[in-house]
Amino acid sequence: MLSGLHETEPATIKGKRLSTVIWASVTVLDSNTIMSHHFVEKKTYYAVFGALIFLLIITYGASLIDVGEFLNLTIALVIATIKAILILLFFMQVKYATPLRQCFAASGFMFLAILFTITFADYIHRGPWDDLPSPDSTQTSELGEHEAESKAESE
Repeated sequence: MLSGLHETEPATIKGKRLSTVIWASVTVLDSNTIMSHHFVEKKTYYAVFGALIFLLIITYGASLIDVGEFLNLTIALVIATIKAILILLFFMQVKYATPLRQCFAASGFMFLAILFTITFADYIHRGPWDDLPSPDSTQTSELGEHEAESKAESE
């Protein structure tokens, strides 16, 4: 409980009261008051760090195994998402934040998910890259012959 709600006194510099109205608010708390800041134990940070290192090793191991382009990408993104959630919840302390802060953090995460979805939908609907026409030697040699003929005609 608060022993004194908000006791205010005018702000002074070197004993002189400031000409503009500036008030310094002093709150007096007793020993039963619960602080709004949540303190996280070091073992929690060490556990999260260990989980991040483990996921890093899993990411490296998954990159060595070829299970197809789409599945490799999916596995890497799922692991990266888990790592991002761990960092967001514990290191940025969103887990212990107010519901409004959690809502803003979740909305940022959802916006990122929407951007990824739009990007991958575009990538999937473009089709395979192997079907694109590539310049080969016959096309360049024909162009070379045509340029040689046009030079000969102009002379």
